[in-house]
Amino acid sequence: MLLVSPIVRAQSERSLPDRDNGEGTIVVDVWAAAEPDSAVSVLAVKTDLSRNFAALGLTAAGQMRNWQLHVAYTFKSGYPLSEFWIASDRDRSEDALRLAGLAANGEADRAALVQLVNLFGNIRGWIDARIEDKRNLRLANYYMSASAMDNDELFQRNLSCTTSLMSMLASGRLAEETTCR
Repeated sequence: MLLVSPIVRAQSERSLPDRDNGEGTIVVDVWAAAEPDSAVSVLAVKTDLSRNFAALGLTAAGQMRNWQLHVAYTFKSGYPLSEFWIASDRDRSEDALRLAGLAANGEADRAALVQLVNLFGNIRGWIDARIEDKRNLRLANYYMSASAMDNDELFQRNLSCTTSLMSMLASGRLAEETTCR
């Protein structure tokens, strides 16, 4: 998913003499995409989100939170990590994200969608690392330590990001998100 940023168009006209009548015009169009960071910060000026997108984005963020918390619950309860259940949770999150993407119809919606897509990627990366840990028999810390999830910086950052995004979507107003990096 790409950020749809405003496009800057500069037009320059310069008169040059034509061979026959001494007149002429050359038009030069220059197209340059705005920098993504500036596009997001310009849009983050408390812009209203569409109601449909906010509802579907909230559902997507909730699905992503459940996906990550399901894996955490598995560790805390001592259950084996099931790639089937992880894939099922991932697919539900991805479907909810796609629906939110289809409902995004304004610049504010698209800027919020970028944040949701980034969150999805961060959660997927954290979970993929846990699956790789399982394959390499490195999950003992998560099963043996009661504070493993509390000490996992990426897990905590993802939870914080999810909470912030859900709050933003529930308010219906775009806000520049600093916890989702």
